[in-house]
Amino acid sequence: MEVKEDYYENSPIILSMIQFRYDKIDGFDVDVIKKMAKKVETTFPVVNQRFVHNIVVNNDKNSKTSVSIEDQQVDGVQVMSKNRQEFFTITDTKFTFQSHEKYTGWDNFRDKAFQFWHLFNNSFNIKELSGVSLRYVNRINLPLDLKRIDKYFTTYIKDDNNTFSIANFQLKFSSFDKENKFRFNISHLLDAPLDEYVPYIFDIDVLSDVRIENKNDLLLALFEKIRDKKNKLFNDGITDETKKLIS
Repeated sequence: MEVKEDYYENSPIILSMIQFRYDKIDGFDVDVIKKMAKKVETTFPVVNQRFVHNIVVNNDKNSKTSVSIEDQQVDGVQVMSKNRQEFFTITDTKFTFQSHEKYTGWDNFRDKAFQFWHLFNNSFNIKELSGVSLRYVNRINLPLDLKRIDKYFTTYIKDDNNTFSIANFQLKFSSFDKENKFRFNISHLLDAPLDEYVPYIFDIDVLSDVRIENKNDLLLALFEKIRDKKNKLFNDGITDETKKLIS
């Protein structure tokens, strides 16, 4: 069932992320991705290779342990906007787009991701995906006279046995949507007060690990369901008082 979407004038989203996962690509070639990037270079002109170092732990017969670091290897490619606030990270198992820009709506965000995804898919001809996900990190600025978290959020830490108030905390939990077969991870973080407000981070990550045929209509429909789930988790996690702050 479609979830009604509330509109928030002051969107609290500070990071939006969409990810496609697939089986390891044999013969993954970063030069192919660099050539693809030229087709979007007016928007994403910065292209960098990613490197990793593998740590190797060796145990010999004398129970001695040695640790060595292998030579760096190319792990993938990042294709970035000029200000580096939006970028694609592409490896042989994952294609991720993330944006730190002001959120201008789902359609715009999704279309940017799919534009380059289609170029990537045309080059590597991926038949099936092993999973997809959406993640949104929200920062909500609470008033400096904050006394009760439950005034703003439906999940919170409370201690009635002590007289002190909780200045900051971090809380993370995971769950599973059996009907849609989605996993989701939710994080709450109350940060140290700033001059004018108290920053509160509300992080929602919804994942589907069900294998799906790589067809555009199927992917779009699945992402809509994941987005509906994300919106429900967000709206169920905040109170009317919080909605006033971001409306």
